[in-house]
Amino acid sequence: MRRVVYRLLRKFSVLDRWLRERLTPAGWLVLGAAGAAAAGGIDLNQTLTAQAFTFLASLLLLALTGVATPVAAEGPPAAAPLPTRAAARFGKVSTPCSRKSGSAAR
Repeated sequence: MRRVVYRLLRKFSVLDRWLRERLTPAGWLVLGAAGAAAAGGIDLNQTLTAQAFTFLASLLLLALTGVATPVAAEGPPAAAPLPTRAAARFGKVSTPCSRKSGSAAR
């Protein structure tokens, strides 16, 4: 009996870790809603819950397989240009500062 309990606990732990690594909080919400729709969708005369379960299960399947994610082959996005400083730069009291309004920010 202990072996059965240990194996079930181990399988549940592996599943829990796998889901925690792959689901965001929104994914957990969808998983919970799909579970609730599955529990309520047992009676197929209630077609709305069956449709909700099908939709949410397909969302989870797409998210877990990675079909809806963008392809990483495009490379990193282009670097944004540096903003220009509109205000004058500050300096020490004894050092004069230049007041060029178009200098690049650092």
